[in-house]
Amino acid sequence: MKLKKFIQSNAWLSVEAILLQLYPDEEKNISGYKKVFEELLFMHPEDSEISIVVAHQKDDYDGEEYVNVSGIYANPKSEEEEFSQSIEFTPWI
Repeated sequence: MKLKKFIQSNAWLSVEAILLQLYPDEEKNISGYKKVFEELLFMHPEDSEISIVVAHQKDDYDGEEYVNVSGIYANPKSEEEEFSQSIEFTPWI
């Protein structure tokens, strides 16, 4: 599923409720998250060589579970591209 479709298939109120459940300290920033959500709704998707991967992981140190979001190249061109990638600095437009 494309990120655009994923965003469109979720209502902001549902996203807000989950964000605040997982990150209660972020309530002071919730209007900023809403703004980003609304902007993503109207952005046009671009093709990318990287697919977004969302996976449940278990921390090796304390065994706590968390959700890991990363990117993976569909057709890696180097050894480095065979591993999951950080997507924080991926351009969105």
